[in-house]
Amino acid sequence: MIKNIRRVVMALAVALTMTVSMFVSAAPAQAASCSGAVCMFPDINSGGSVILRGAWNVCGYYNNLTAQNFNDKISSIDNWAGYGQSFWKDADAKGGLLTIKSYEYMPTLVPLGFNDVISSVIWTG
Repeated sequence: MIKNIRRVVMALAVALTMTVSMFVSAAPAQAASCSGAVCMFPDINSGGSVILRGAWNVCGYYNNLTAQNFNDKISSIDNWAGYGQSFWKDADAKGGLLTIKSYEYMPTLVPLGFNDVISSVIWTG
């Protein structure tokens, strides 16, 4: 319940910020489509079209995202799944590791050093 309240507050804050800055984004519509999934976006703040919507039917280990055509393209992540997710900078689960918690939203990966460098993932769900 508290997680859902935090998500609503975060969504309202993002919407207000975008309105004030006159920045138009498709984040609210896309966020609704991520229910029960892990969505990755090419731009910060859930901008651009969903690169990949990981759900129960795509759970597993992807060691080289070139085959899925989204290697080094992820800039924001919205984890609506009830499980943590792991992302690596390099193929074969090597290099820097980014682990996000269940129901965590990462509007930008820039401060973490993971913007446009993710090359392998493990999705659980």
